[in-house]
Amino acid sequence: MTGLSCVLWWLVLGALLGWLASWLVGRAYRSALPAPRVVETIVERPVERVVEKIVEKPVDRPVDSPALLAQVASLSADAGQVPQLRAELARLQAELERLRAPVWPAIDVAAAKAAGFEIAGDDDLEVIEGIGPKIAELLKAAGIRTFAELAQASVLRLREILDAAGPNYRIADPATWPEQSTLCAKNEWAALKVLQQSLTAGRR
Repeated sequence: MTGLSCVLWWLVLGALLGWLASWLVGRAYRSALPAPRVVETIVERPVERVVEKIVEKPVDRPVDSPALLAQVASLSADAGQVPQLRAELARLQAELERLRAPVWPAIDVAAAKAAGFEIAGDDDLEVIEGIGPKIAELLKAAGIRTFAELAQASVLRLREILDAAGPNYRIADPATWPEQSTLCAKNEWAALKVLQQSLTAGRR
Protein backbone atom coordinates (compact mmCIF):
# COMPACT_ATOMS: atom_id res chain seq x y z
CA MET A 1 0.00 0.00 0.00
CA THR A 2 2.83 2.33 0.67
CA GLY A 3 4.06 2.03 -2.91
CA LEU A 4 0.56 2.67 -4.31
CA SER A 5 0.14 5.75 -2.12
CA CYS A 6 3.45 7.06 -3.27
CA VAL A 7 2.46 6.66 -6.93
CA LEU A 8 -0.89 8.39 -6.38
CA TRP A 9 0.83 11.20 -4.55
CA TRP A 10 3.17 11.78 -7.45
CA LEU A 11 0.28 11.66 -9.97
CA VAL A 12 -1.69 14.27 -8.01
CA LEU A 13 1.38 16.43 -7.68
CA GLY A 14 2.13 16.12 -11.42
CA ALA A 15 -1.48 17.06 -12.26
CA LEU A 16 -1.32 20.12 -10.03
CA LEU A 17 2.00 21.18 -11.49
CA GLY A 18 0.68 20.69 -15.04
CA TRP A 19 -2.42 22.78 -14.29
CA LEU A 20 -0.30 25.50 -12.71
CA ALA A 21 2.10 25.54 -15.67
CA SER A 22 -0.83 25.73 -18.14
CA TRP A 23 -2.40 28.61 -16.21
CA LEU A 24 0.86 30.55 -16.12
CA VAL A 25 1.50 30.06 -19.86
CA GLY A 26 -2.08 31.19 -20.71
CA ARG A 27 -1.76 34.29 -18.58
CA ALA A 28 1.57 35.20 -20.15
CA TYR A 29 0.09 34.73 -23.68
CA ARG A 30 -2.92 36.92 -22.92
CA SER A 31 -0.74 39.69 -21.57
CA ALA A 32 1.42 39.57 -24.71
CA LEU A 33 -1.59 40.23 -27.03
CA PRO A 34 -2.03 43.90 -28.15
CA ALA A 35 -4.68 45.84 -26.39
CA PRO A 36 -7.88 46.31 -28.41
CA ARG A 37 -7.91 49.58 -30.35
CA VAL A 38 -10.66 52.01 -29.63
CA VAL A 39 -11.71 53.91 -32.73
CA GLU A 40 -13.33 57.20 -32.06
CA THR A 41 -15.87 58.38 -34.61
CA ILE A 42 -16.03 62.10 -35.02
CA VAL A 43 -19.43 63.28 -36.13
CA GLU A 44 -19.38 66.63 -37.83
CA ARG A 45 -22.47 68.68 -37.40
CA PRO A 46 -23.27 71.26 -40.06
CA VAL A 47 -22.86 74.78 -38.87
CA GLU A 48 -25.19 77.33 -40.36
CA ARG A 49 -23.48 80.49 -41.54
CA VAL A 50 -25.35 83.65 -41.17
CA VAL A 51 -24.48 86.03 -44.00
CA GLU A 52 -25.49 89.56 -43.63
CA LYS A 53 -26.75 91.04 -46.89
CA ILE A 54 -25.87 94.64 -47.38
CA VAL A 55 -28.56 96.51 -49.22
CA GLU A 56 -27.50 99.76 -50.78
CA LYS A 57 -30.18 102.36 -50.99
CA PRO A 58 -29.74 105.20 -53.43
CA VAL A 59 -29.82 108.55 -51.81
CA ASP A 60 -30.87 111.50 -53.90
CA ARG A 61 -28.95 114.57 -53.02
CA PRO A 62 -29.49 117.89 -54.69
CA VAL A 63 -26.59 119.19 -56.77
CA ASP A 64 -25.69 122.66 -55.67
CA SER A 65 -22.62 123.17 -57.88
CA PRO A 66 -23.32 125.83 -60.55
CA ALA A 67 -20.38 124.65 -62.66
CA LEU A 68 -21.63 121.07 -62.66
CA LEU A 69 -25.16 122.14 -63.51
CA ALA A 70 -23.87 124.21 -66.40
CA GLN A 71 -21.85 121.25 -67.72
CA VAL A 72 -24.91 118.95 -67.56
CA ALA A 73 -26.98 121.52 -69.46
CA SER A 74 -24.27 121.80 -72.12
CA LEU A 75 -24.13 118.02 -72.55
CA SER A 76 -27.91 117.85 -72.86
CA ALA A 77 -27.80 120.45 -75.61
CA ASP A 78 -25.06 118.54 -77.44
CA ALA A 79 -27.04 115.29 -77.20
CA GLY A 80 -29.83 116.90 -79.19
CA GLN A 81 -27.44 117.40 -82.11
CA VAL A 82 -26.51 113.70 -82.39
CA PRO A 83 -29.11 112.77 -85.06
CA GLN A 84 -28.07 115.73 -87.20
CA LEU A 85 -24.38 114.84 -86.85
CA ARG A 86 -25.07 111.21 -87.82
CA ALA A 87 -26.91 112.31 -90.95
CA GLU A 88 -24.03 114.59 -91.87
CA LEU A 89 -21.54 111.76 -91.32
CA ALA A 90 -23.53 109.45 -93.60
CA ARG A 91 -23.61 112.16 -96.29
CA LEU A 92 -19.85 112.69 -96.06
CA GLN A 93 -19.18 108.93 -96.24
CA ALA A 94 -21.30 108.66 -99.38
CA GLU A 95 -19.46 111.60 -100.89
CA LEU A 96 -16.14 110.00 -100.02
CA GLU A 97 -17.17 106.76 -101.72
CA ARG A 98 -18.18 108.73 -104.80
CA LEU A 99 -14.81 110.48 -104.91
CA ARG A 100 -12.95 107.21 -104.48
CA ALA A 101 -14.81 105.61 -107.38
CA PRO A 102 -12.80 105.60 -110.62
CA VAL A 103 -13.74 108.18 -113.23
CA TRP A 104 -14.55 106.48 -116.51
CA PRO A 105 -14.39 108.26 -119.86
CA ALA A 106 -17.40 108.56 -122.12
CA ILE A 107 -17.94 105.54 -124.35
CA ASP A 108 -16.45 106.09 -127.79
CA VAL A 109 -18.99 104.40 -130.07
CA ALA A 110 -16.91 105.20 -133.18
CA ALA A 111 -13.79 103.55 -131.72
CA ALA A 112 -15.83 100.50 -130.77
CA LYS A 113 -17.18 100.28 -134.31
CA ALA A 114 -13.68 100.59 -135.73
CA ALA A 115 -12.65 97.59 -133.60
CA GLY A 116 -15.60 95.58 -134.88
CA PHE A 117 -18.15 96.14 -132.11
CA GLU A 118 -21.62 97.48 -132.80
CA ILE A 119 -22.82 99.14 -129.61
CA ALA A 120 -25.48 101.72 -128.86
CA GLY A 121 -24.03 103.06 -125.61
CA ASP A 122 -22.45 102.25 -122.28
CA ASP A 123 -25.34 99.95 -121.31
CA ASP A 124 -24.95 97.54 -124.21
CA LEU A 125 -23.76 94.68 -121.98
CA GLU A 126 -24.30 92.06 -124.68
CA VAL A 127 -20.98 93.06 -126.22
CA ILE A 128 -19.38 91.15 -123.32
CA GLU A 129 -18.47 87.60 -124.34
CA GLY A 130 -20.77 85.22 -122.40
CA ILE A 131 -23.62 87.72 -121.84
CA GLY A 132 -26.76 87.31 -123.87
CA PRO A 133 -30.03 89.28 -123.83
CA LYS A 134 -31.53 87.37 -120.86
CA ILE A 135 -28.42 87.67 -118.70
CA ALA A 136 -28.13 91.36 -119.61
CA GLU A 137 -31.68 91.87 -118.34
CA LEU A 138 -30.85 89.99 -115.13
CA LEU A 139 -27.84 92.20 -114.50
CA LYS A 140 -29.79 95.41 -115.15
CA ALA A 141 -32.55 94.25 -112.81
CA ALA A 142 -29.88 93.75 -110.14
CA GLY A 143 -28.60 97.32 -110.60
CA ILE A 144 -25.70 96.59 -112.97
CA ARG A 145 -26.58 98.67 -116.04
CA THR A 146 -23.33 100.00 -117.49
CA PHE A 147 -19.85 98.78 -118.38
CA ALA A 148 -18.43 100.75 -115.42
CA GLU A 149 -20.84 99.12 -112.95
CA LEU A 150 -20.11 95.66 -114.33
CA ALA A 151 -16.36 96.37 -114.16
CA GLN A 152 -16.66 97.12 -110.42
CA ALA A 153 -18.88 94.13 -109.62
CA SER A 154 -17.25 91.12 -107.99
CA VAL A 155 -17.41 87.68 -109.60
CA LEU A 156 -19.05 86.41 -106.40
CA ARG A 157 -21.91 88.90 -106.71
CA LEU A 158 -22.40 88.04 -110.38
CA ARG A 159 -22.51 84.35 -109.49
CA GLU A 160 -25.14 85.04 -106.82
CA ILE A 161 -27.29 86.92 -109.35
CA LEU A 162 -27.12 84.01 -111.78
CA ASP A 163 -27.83 81.39 -109.09
CA ALA A 164 -30.85 83.32 -107.88
CA ALA A 165 -32.26 83.31 -111.43
CA GLY A 166 -32.52 79.52 -111.49
CA PRO A 167 -30.72 76.43 -112.77
CA ASN A 168 -30.82 77.58 -116.42
CA TYR A 169 -28.08 80.13 -115.68
CA ARG A 170 -25.65 77.84 -113.85
CA ILE A 171 -23.76 77.14 -117.05
CA ALA A 172 -22.81 80.81 -117.41
CA ASP A 173 -19.34 81.70 -116.13
CA PRO A 174 -18.91 85.37 -115.07
CA ALA A 175 -15.20 85.07 -114.23
CA THR A 176 -14.07 87.32 -117.14
CA TRP A 177 -17.03 89.71 -117.27
CA PRO A 178 -15.53 92.42 -115.00
CA GLU A 179 -12.25 92.26 -116.94
CA GLN A 180 -14.01 92.63 -120.29
CA SER A 181 -16.20 95.45 -118.95
CA THR A 182 -13.14 97.32 -117.68
CA LEU A 183 -11.73 97.34 -121.22
CA CYS A 184 -15.08 98.58 -122.54
CA ALA A 185 -15.31 101.34 -119.92
CA LYS A 186 -11.77 102.47 -120.78
CA ASN A 187 -12.49 102.40 -124.55
CA GLU A 188 -9.77 99.79 -125.04
CA TRP A 189 -11.71 98.05 -127.78
CA ALA A 190 -8.72 96.57 -129.60
CA ALA A 191 -7.54 94.93 -126.37
CA LEU A 192 -11.08 93.63 -125.82
CA LYS A 193 -11.08 92.07 -129.29
CA VAL A 194 -7.79 90.28 -128.54
CA LEU A 195 -9.10 89.04 -125.20
CA GLN A 196 -12.36 87.76 -126.63
CA GLN A 197 -10.54 85.82 -129.33
CA SER A 198 -8.95 83.73 -126.55
CA LEU A 199 -12.29 83.05 -124.83
CA THR A 200 -14.97 80.46 -125.43
CA ALA A 201 -18.42 81.60 -124.28
CA GLY A 202 -16.70 83.99 -121.91
CA ARG A 203 -14.38 81.32 -120.47
CA ARG A 204 -10.66 81.11 -120.74
